[in-house]
Amino acid sequence: MRLTRQLSDLDKGLAALKDELGDYWQNTVVMVATEFGRTARENGTVGTDHGTGSAMFIAGGAIKGGQVLGQWPGLKNEQLFNGRDLMPTSNTFSWMGAVLQQHWQLSDSQIAKIFPQHKAYQQTLLG
Repeated sequence: MRLTRQLSDLDKGLAALKDELGDYWQNTVVMVATEFGRTARENGTVGTDHGTGSAMFIAGGAIKGGQVLGQWPGLKNEQLFNGRDLMPTSNTFSWMGAVLQQHWQLSDSQIAKIFPQHKAYQQTLLG
């Protein structure tokens, strides 16, 4: 129930932002990310908190939408990270770098100053 309420609040907030920006929405990119993941299996306290895998949404009028990017690693034991977590398949900072590079036309060297340990992905994100 709590997650449903929070996702509903996020949806309403993004809709309000889009409405308030009007025509400028077409030039807008919004990134929503979390580094909080869930375990694929119950942990010692019968919960699924503090896992590795997480989620990121990239939205806005400037985005080439309707895509799910990344790879689904699977939930079999041999596919899990450390035998308990969803296997990370991409890097949030590299997606952010891709957005900055494409939306603000930043160079590889500029991205390296922002995210020194990560290269921007080359996936086309802007429409």
